[in-house]
Amino acid sequence: METRTGSVGGGRKGFFGSLFDLSFTSFVTGKVVSFLYVVSLVLVVINVLLTTGYLSILLGAYLSGSTDSTAVGIIVGALLFLIVTPILLLLSMVYVRVLLEIVVVLFRISDNTAETVRLLAEREDAAAPRPTAPPWTDGTTEGSADTNDEGRAD
Repeated sequence: METRTGSVGGGRKGFFGSLFDLSFTSFVTGKVVSFLYVVSLVLVVINVLLTTGYLSILLGAYLSGSTDSTAVGIIVGALLFLIVTPILLLLSMVYVRVLLEIVVVLFRISDNTAETVRLLAEREDAAAPRPTAPPWTDGTTEGSADTNDEGRAD
């Protein structure tokens, strides 16, 4: 299956050609979506680790202070981190993937629509009626040799 990424109309442009295309006839998104996905996953992992780590430390400190046992705070904080982190990572990765797939689908719809318009225009050009010669002539645009200027036989 051919993967199309790039333009709506005209020829395909390179990355920088699409980036500086002020008429927006060629898109850059399809060319960089893989890179955006990798960068997004790295940022999601960092964000989830920092967020759940911070919340685990806060909850652990709160429980250590409210109960007279430091071990309870550490255990509950570690359990929170070990249980919540994988769930948040999975949900966040799925969310990023779905959003990027929606973007790719929109651009593929755009490409397919442009291709459909091009094919319909070709079909209309091929089906356009050809001019025919008048019935009193022999098929050429000039009159036949045995007719005068009014199309009557001499």
